[in-house]
Amino acid sequence: MGVALSLFITGAAQFLTGQRRIGLAWFLGIFLLQVFGAFWLASRWFPGIVPGFMIGAAAFVLWIVMLVKSCRPVQRLAPRAWLIFIILALMLPLAERRLVRAFIQTFVVPTGGMAPTIQGRVTREDGKESGGDRLWVEKYAYWLAEARRGDIVVFTSTGISASLPADQYYVKRVVGIPGDVLTIRERRLLNHGKPVAEPAVVAELVITNPPGVNPVLLRTPDAPRAADSASGTMVPPGHYFVMGDNTANSFDSLIWGTVPKSNLLGRVSKLYWPLDRAGRIH
Repeated sequence: MGVALSLFITGAAQFLTGQRRIGLAWFLGIFLLQVFGAFWLASRWFPGIVPGFMIGAAAFVLWIVMLVKSCRPVQRLAPRAWLIFIILALMLPLAERRLVRAFIQTFVVPTGGMAPTIQGRVTREDGKESGGDRLWVEKYAYWLAEARRGDIVVFTSTGISASLPADQYYVKRVVGIPGDVLTIRERRLLNHGKPVAEPAVVAELVITNPPGVNPVLLRTPDAPRAADSASGTMVPPGHYFVMGDNTANSFDSLIWGTVPKSNLLGRVSKLYWPLDRAGRIH
């Protein structure tokens, strides 16, 4: 019975047999290891992904040890105690998942607008799909900071433009921040009339006409004008100008305008291979 209960709530057997501190220590210790492993995988603060998987493996090993130590008799539970246990067993995993998802989130990328930096899915000759990079997104990245040129960001499409379907996630690179005056000349991005020099990933961006669409900068959403002009377009306060690295195949600010900061979900930190289902992103 102790093992069965601990399968649903870590440390339950120890807690119910009078070792409450030990039971809480098992629960919090394994939970914190799992959270730390997820943050290692997602955060730029920690290099690589292998240590994150190792931390997750360590949490799993400790969970097995906890189950072995839970093989002990547990007193018969009253109906009220069973009700409390069932509620906790259902609510704790949901609370843990929501807590982690408040800080980090994973996505799969089906499109090629950010290629070659981020690869989308491709259809092979046999008709099967392959590829589609997976992303970790730091949702806390812009809580106390501003996005910088060169950041790859995920944002929601709601309220940006009538040409964008609502409630979708997009991934693009920030190329203009508030106060920038952007123009395109000879397929290069200019800021205040001068070629962008930093960061290098933006300076080297070559802007190519998407099929059937002239590259344009916008005064306001859905009001295009020619990109090669001396006047430029100013990025308004609280907004960002974003583009896909694959400029010939990217539906971005060249078409529908700037992105409000309030739409930013977070900053892409790492690519990864998923262990669970990820959300779709464009």
